[in-house]
Amino acid sequence: MTLGQSIRHLRTIHLTITQQQFAYLIGISQSYMSQIESDKKIPTIETLQVIAGEIGVEVSEIFKEIEK
Repeated sequence: MTLGQSIRHLRTIHLTITQQQFAYLIGISQSYMSQIESDKKIPTIETLQVIAGEIGVEVSEIFKEIEK
């Protein structure tokens, strides 16, 4: 699993909102969120912390999903 796939997976199992709604919630554009989830862009650590916080997990949980 890639970083983007991990973020998408955790977002969909922990939240019942769309990618567009999630992007708005964390203050980034939907296109940037799409690029993150499709592994075309790598988020900064600050953005990753915001993503994890809004999903309700630790950043380490995102990386644990990658290891599976």
